[in-house]
Amino acid sequence: MGPTRMIATSGIQERLTREGSSEEAVNLLYICDFPPSNFAGGPILMSRLLRNYPPDRIVVLTSSRYLRASPKEGRLTCDHIAFPTTIGWGHWGLGRMKNLIDWLMIPVLALVAGHLIKTRRIKAIVTIAHDRFFIAAALAGWIARTPYIVVMHDDTVTPAERGSWFLKYVLRSWARRALHGASHIYAISREMQQLLKSEYGVDSELQWPGTEPSAKRDRRSDSVLTELSLTRTHSAVILFAGAIGYSVEDSLRMLAGILITGKLQAYGIQSAELHLYTQLNPERIHDWGWDHRCITVHPWVSQQELQGVLQKADILFLPYSFSEASRYAVESAFPSKTADYLAAGRPILVFGPQYSSLVRYAKEQGFAEVVDNFDEDVLARGIQRLLSDSVHRNQLCKRSLAVFEQNHNIVCQREELRSLLSRITAV
Repeated sequence: MGPTRMIATSGIQERLTREGSSEEAVNLLYICDFPPSNFAGGPILMSRLLRNYPPDRIVVLTSSRYLRASPKEGRLTCDHIAFPTTIGWGHWGLGRMKNLIDWLMIPVLALVAGHLIKTRRIKAIVTIAHDRFFIAAALAGWIARTPYIVVMHDDTVTPAERGSWFLKYVLRSWARRALHGASHIYAISREMQQLLKSEYGVDSELQWPGTEPSAKRDRRSDSVLTELSLTRTHSAVILFAGAIGYSVEDSLRMLAGILITGKLQAYGIQSAELHLYTQLNPERIHDWGWDHRCITVHPWVSQQELQGVLQKADILFLPYSFSEASRYAVESAFPSKTADYLAAGRPILVFGPQYSSLVRYAKEQGFAEVVDNFDEDVLARGIQRLLSDSVHRNQLCKRSLAVFEQNHNIVCQREELRSLLSRITAV
């Protein structure tokens, strides 16, 4: 990891106020099948990173499919141009046919991007290494001689290339060429940096997930806010916020099972509740048995509301999957919600396998109670320790805030991106 930059937030904000003017920001083209929004890791990161960028100096080129599907919350206020794409699925071979059409449209997409580069006087391109738009962004950059920055949030190429001849021999080659042509590459974790070096032979800069510093953190002492002795009379609140997909499902379901069966009572915890802030339909809630009094599923909340919600929890649950099918992503990707949890300054419980990027980071930085064994009793003991040891909680909370300021403050990351854009366009 490169040298840590410790910059006063107030000083950065003053500089961003000056540099945020349209006269000084370079014209930027963002190309990805997902637009920046408050959904999925890469788009969330880019939404936060580009939020203060002058809207008249940036244009988003994205897919019609995901522009319709992505939430409005977190969208940039700049122009969004939708490139026609299929829905990508269908019966009797229609799905493969639609995907083939989308692949064949890459040259057209690159020409559209090239036209935007010329008419909008674009000086730099930003893209996420995901799906076809990443390849088109590299092609457009090469045609128009425009530098492009690649953000590697997850590796969608290497595991897929094992599936078919086309993905194995064509897409992998295209991805390698696109990465080698990039002016700069950001990697979401050290494990992702190592993967990029070993699989594609390219160097990258580490950029952890980031978020805004909490504007109003609860200043009450730990003894008032979370004096969680084993004789407490109210329920302990364990909270998870984020999408529930293959990378977290098994770990979340184990936690829910512990609460539903009352297993925590054997460890002196008489009452605990799981609060989920996610998108989950009633059928799934019922099928999983989560329509239980100790589990509350809340609707998705805005970024501003989220920090207030997180700061009221007794434990922030940060899981990663133990499933072998999820291992590839769990080893090198990194959950975006980590930044939000750290900024909240609340006790964090990390639950994941030893080989995961998240568990390695949490152990190294010391900001969480870490459980790396997929076992109900081990998980229950981890919860017990957080709820019964106030000194341990205080230490973890202080460390969370320190790690946030060191590695996850989006204000610092915006400053660094602005400096990078100035360097790569100063030709």
